[in-house]
Amino acid sequence: MKRRLEIPGQTIPDRVLKLARRWILTFGLINFDLDEGPDFDNCYPEASFSSNQMSNIAFSSFPDCARTGCLMFSWRIPVTGRDQSRCNEDLRQACDHQSNNLTDQSPSDSLMVTTSLDENDGCVRPGGDLFGYVYFVQEKDETYLRGYNQRSIVLITHLSDYAGLFSTLVNRLGPLYATQGSSILEAAIHNMSSWPDPVAGTSPELAFLGQVHTFVIPLEHQPQLLEPRSQSRSTLHGEILSSTPPTYLSSILFGRSNNSPSLLSSGPTPSSNSIIWLLWEILVLGEPLIVFGNSPDLVSETIIHLKNLIKPIPFRGDWRPYITIHDPDFQNLFSKNKARGAVLIGVTNPIIVSNNQNSWPHILCIKNNNNSGIGIGSGSAQFGLITDRKRHLHKDKNFVKQLEACLERQDYHQADVVISRHFSLLTEQFLQPLQRYFTTLLPVEHSLSKPQRPGSFNEEVFLKSLREHTTALEFRSPRFLMTTGLSIINGFYVKFLRSINFSGWLHHQVDQAQSSGRVRYLNRLESPFELEKWVNSDGIKSKDEIDELLSRIEIELVCC
Repeated sequence: MKRRLEIPGQTIPDRVLKLARRWILTFGLINFDLDEGPDFDNCYPEASFSSNQMSNIAFSSFPDCARTGCLMFSWRIPVTGRDQSRCNEDLRQACDHQSNNLTDQSPSDSLMVTTSLDENDGCVRPGGDLFGYVYFVQEKDETYLRGYNQRSIVLITHLSDYAGLFSTLVNRLGPLYATQGSSILEAAIHNMSSWPDPVAGTSPELAFLGQVHTFVIPLEHQPQLLEPRSQSRSTLHGEILSSTPPTYLSSILFGRSNNSPSLLSSGPTPSSNSIIWLLWEILVLGEPLIVFGNSPDLVSETIIHLKNLIKPIPFRGDWRPYITIHDPDFQNLFSKNKARGAVLIGVTNPIIVSNNQNSWPHILCIKNNNNSGIGIGSGSAQFGLITDRKRHLHKDKNFVKQLEACLERQDYHQADVVISRHFSLLTEQFLQPLQRYFTTLLPVEHSLSKPQRPGSFNEEVFLKSLREHTTALEFRSPRFLMTTGLSIINGFYVKFLRSINFSGWLHHQVDQAQSSGRVRYLNRLESPFELEKWVNSDGIKSKDEIDELLSRIEIELVCC
């Protein structure tokens, strides 16, 4: 007989539910069934999911490895067409608030960024996402046949880039649910209903189950940088960066323990701190990458850190912080007969990696420094980045020196400060030639009769501009890459131009340009000086030109 995990019996008032769903959809309660495995036992508040979704949520919320105690990790599940018929008004309410308040996102950025809904039927459209933040517990319990109890509580939301915020919440909620029962779920929903809207670029102070934190909500197209502890507002005022996972990236990649050397000092080729430059290049160019580790918390946090590493370039590929063989998309993602696009996937099952070593170009193998390592297959353990790619960029010696000094004293906070600042600058330098060329596509002056759009991006013209103005990035000598000098820089940029990441970046630039251009255009329409200037320019205006301008004024200023 299945055991039902307890949920509150009282119905949540509609107003409270609507306000809470600006932030989350529901709390899922996942139990372990001896016959069926992980089971979507219940959820609170009530929400509708398809049977495929419930199964996927259940398996994704249990670690695919032997772990005891507590574990926190995250997953992402795209909503596909076959599931949308089960989605309901609850999701529409949540996503209406998101689209209204996260103004940094634009319609063209909805792919892999936001759960978007059809205004008519309230169903999630294919291309939307569900995000889960899991608190898993395994503890001894003699009343169970196996002698221990396994369960997960998972915060399910439609909001992306909130790993720091939701990990903090679920870390607070999980233990309290175990000790205080279902009433804590009701309290959590009421707490969230009192929060302000989730607005990008703000720092709301949020009370949750007896604690108060200030969460810094990032703009989706801006990097969220840590500050040094000595000057950090986050230390002094309890601020938490909403998009940054709890574990430091430097600790994951380069952390040291008594029995566990870091990737900085051991591992397969490449085995030095070149790893982080290679990872940046792989992510920028949208090349496929598997992240393999011995626990879902390790791989899911690494995936999110890597996405953040290349901001403001958006990673527009398919990314899964943690995936199991039970995921409906598993066969498609790991098909050996399919060309691989921009894919970033976290796995803990070594069989997945051993079966795909020859078909995936890049595999990052990491380990938990507090546990014994795991290897691929039955051979000796391998750690580091397994790839044939050669690094294109020079290593910055000052950066390496600063990073190694932080790692030597195990100051992972400061190490992440050094990493985030360096690669934010690197990404900015990489984008400078693209932004320089894009500004040439912007119309110098809008016609009053109709607003103008930016010109089309031309690859050949951009490459000519790149050759004339070059880039601030320092590329390695051609002899290290076995290619001609002239093709190194061009080749790197051409790969980016043909990636899905460039498409996402360009769409955002166009949207931003059109938005700011429209503001300037409306200001000109309202200006008597501009109207007089238009009347007196280029001779006498025809009736058609005057009618067109009056029509535009009516559309833009009167009817809006």
